[in-house]
Amino acid sequence: MFNEFFNIGYITSSLYGSYEKYSEKDFIFHDSKFIETGNDITHYIELYDPSNKKNIILLHGIMVNLNTWKQHLDIFSSSYNVFTIDFLGHGLSTKREISLKDIVDQIHLFIQAKNIKKPIIIGHSLGGLVASIYASTYACELEKLIIISSIDYTHFNSDILSKIGASLLDFVEPFLNSYTLPFIVNTITKKVYNNPSRFIGNFEDYLYHLKIKGFKKSIISLMKNHEYPGFNSLKYSNIKCPTLILHGDNDRLIFPDNAKILEKNIPNSRLTMIKNGSHMIIDEFPFDFISAANEFIES
Repeated sequence: MFNEFFNIGYITSSLYGSYEKYSEKDFIFHDSKFIETGNDITHYIELYDPSNKKNIILLHGIMVNLNTWKQHLDIFSSSYNVFTIDFLGHGLSTKREISLKDIVDQIHLFIQAKNIKKPIIIGHSLGGLVASIYASTYACELEKLIIISSIDYTHFNSDILSKIGASLLDFVEPFLNSYTLPFIVNTITKKVYNNPSRFIGNFEDYLYHLKIKGFKKSIISLMKNHEYPGFNSLKYSNIKCPTLILHGDNDRLIFPDNAKILEKNIPNSRLTMIKNGSHMIIDEFPFDFISAANEFIES
């Protein structure tokens, strides 16, 4: 464990040394696309084939970006049109003070701007929470919903962020810098992966936006503004589409009982528990994830 910690710190030292020194324009990828969503710019990747009839939208978790889906894009795009976006404050999308509602609104504006009919939304972690709120709010717009390693809205507020509190975040914010980030990322990595060394090869892809100015401001503001006005878990009864809930039985960040609560609250839902699965089952258990997703989409 001691060696593992310093290996991660050593391999990623170049990223930490460049913390918040660049702009989005310094990281344009060959497949990058951009679209206006309200007053913001959303960065996304689109794999579209007119012969494909179904549309999939992939939503990532907090702190990371659309690259968490990179190993799945070619597989999904062989049968479906695939769209994956960077949330506001993440990746190459606009950096500013944001709220949970801003991200849900971003998804709605993106779907409208791209004129995507009856998409299947697949969301991991925070992306799953966003997807479940979206499906409850815009109930008739989705064909199907897949929620992975996520939590229901009420427990998200009562058990996690509300206990942190804005005052504590204000205290912590000045200490988030290039020196403390290795400790923070290492601690989180050991929570979300069974095998943290797997994360090393993906570190630059998943967290390159730590180099972009405004990232810290965005994340801190999102953690402070984590409520969706007028929403609670009872609203899940509005979800009309079939829903698949995937969760690892070894998830040490969001415990498996949370998945059971989601299954109870969401009509027409079913839960599939991934044996030995971590929080990052999309990364560590890709075959289980793809198999379960494809079977559900085609059923």
